[in-house]
Amino acid sequence: MKIVDFGTFVRLPAGTVFAPYKPFVLEEPLAIKVDKGCDLYTPTGEDMHVFNGVMSLEPWIDGMCCSLFEPGDHESASFEIYDGDNNDYREYTMFLILEKEDVKRLIKVLQWANRGCVGNNPGELE
Repeated sequence: MKIVDFGTFVRLPAGTVFAPYKPFVLEEPLAIKVDKGCDLYTPTGEDMHVFNGVMSLEPWIDGMCCSLFEPGDHESASFEIYDGDNNDYREYTMFLILEKEDVKRLIKVLQWANRGCVGNNPGELE
């Protein structure tokens, strides 16, 4: 993992797994930046980098709001891209970034959970 500032975060590539961060706390759920963005040159001469597209790693339940009032089986979880952009994150000063090895470990942990948590926690292995 690494911690970066806002200026670095907005320039990270599509596929970056991130969360706004302050020491010891994720300020929002983990998400994927799905747009690499582009440089924008403003009339005031300010150079800025902008992006538009985020997918939360929490299930998207907005479209199922009426069906989630009762216990029982429901539609499969949906993960959706929404129009989160650089403006939504401007107030945050630090971002936790999962690097490739962290993402691989997260995938192992989810596969382990899917198999019924049999054996050692793969997040503790290696």
